[in-house]
Amino acid sequence: MPIVKNAFERYLEIDRCLRNTMKPYPSINFLIEKLSEKFGKVSKSTVDKDINYMKEQRNAPIKYSRDRGGYYYADPNYSFQNPFTQKDLYVFDFATAAVNVYGYSEIQENFKGINNLVNTGGTFENTDEYAPFNCIQIAGANLKVGYKWIFDLYIYIQERQAITIDYHPYDREPEVRVISPYLLKESKGRWYIIGYDHNAESKLTKVFALDRIQEIGRSRDRFFNDPLFNKLEYFKYSLGVYHNWNAKPEKVLILLDKKMASYFLSMPIHNTQTVISNDQNGLQIEIEVYVEGNFELINLILGYGHSMKVLSPIELKQKIQDEIKKIAANYEK
Repeated sequence: MPIVKNAFERYLEIDRCLRNTMKPYPSINFLIEKLSEKFGKVSKSTVDKDINYMKEQRNAPIKYSRDRGGYYYADPNYSFQNPFTQKDLYVFDFATAAVNVYGYSEIQENFKGINNLVNTGGTFENTDEYAPFNCIQIAGANLKVGYKWIFDLYIYIQERQAITIDYHPYDREPEVRVISPYLLKESKGRWYIIGYDHNAESKLTKVFALDRIQEIGRSRDRFFNDPLFNKLEYFKYSLGVYHNWNAKPEKVLILLDKKMASYFLSMPIHNTQTVISNDQNGLQIEIEVYVEGNFELINLILGYGHSMKVLSPIELKQKIQDEIKKIAANYEK
């Protein structure tokens, strides 16, 4: 390990010598002298190998000038410390903007450090005035509680580590649960952890809201891999994060206002959406989702008002009618 570290430090010293405008075109003897001062006696063959590595493995544009008797960078803006292009740096800053949505968190701080490291020694000056993330806005939830757990949970998932969570449900007393975490999911600006619930009598994989978690810690329980869980299938018939192990998905037939047809064709309301018909009467689509107890579905339908009409199943249609009556009653008072 020390050999590799020293080799990298030699590359950085050679890079500094090549970029030193006060002493341009350093000779091989000059490089040997500078490296030996910092790392102990260094041979000519070592310097030759270092230069070849920088040229071949890191694409450093090192050239030798016979007239000047020394080495130089063909691209004066190149730095071994930062081989990234300006486009690469823009990508990092765009990603920083996305990370900043979640406010203060370990992820934000770590990513900021990586971004600064990438920019160190580069030719791109990342100032507040010109930073790309100042010219884009990404909507984030007002609720910041829970974001601080994201990075820890990500690590636990990668390490396949069972954890304890101090969980405060909305409708029940606080409880300490042991879960084997599988998946992090975001929905409408809020984050959730999906994991196997060791405590539940039913022993099922469930959804837990991060903003309801007060504390997280490692558990001595063995990580359990739920054979029934498939991260690609778990939310296949869901809207948002609603999942019901006891329910089967149902086909829902919906009629959409003709004026909204192009919108719903370009922005399907669900991944299972299929077009039944599209004519003067409107756009008729079918989706396959969990219906029983699915408030996300009801809210979605009500949110589009008269532009969306449920044709079947009859039970869902009745629930929508009941909700509309309740809403109307609120405005009669």
